[in-house]
Amino acid sequence: NYGFQDNTSKDPYERALLMAKKAVEIDDRDARCRTALSYAYLGVEDWISAIDEAERAIELNPSSADATLALATAFVHVGRV
Repeated sequence: NYGFQDNTSKDPYERALLMAKKAVEIDDRDARCRTALSYAYLGVEDWISAIDEAERAIELNPSSADATLALATAFVHVGRV
């Protein structure tokens, strides 16, 4: 479980969101942290926040395929595709 298992949280997406927010607190200029936060927002169906974080990740690393995928996925959910 690599130390990431938390049985106190019933929703794994909420737990992922908390962990991704913590990662961004540690280094808000890391595109990977921003991408992880975008995916966590996708998991809790917060499409607008997912778009915001994916766009920040792409600003930090324009060649990030993961961030671009997160952005495209969020766009689909808000009907921007």
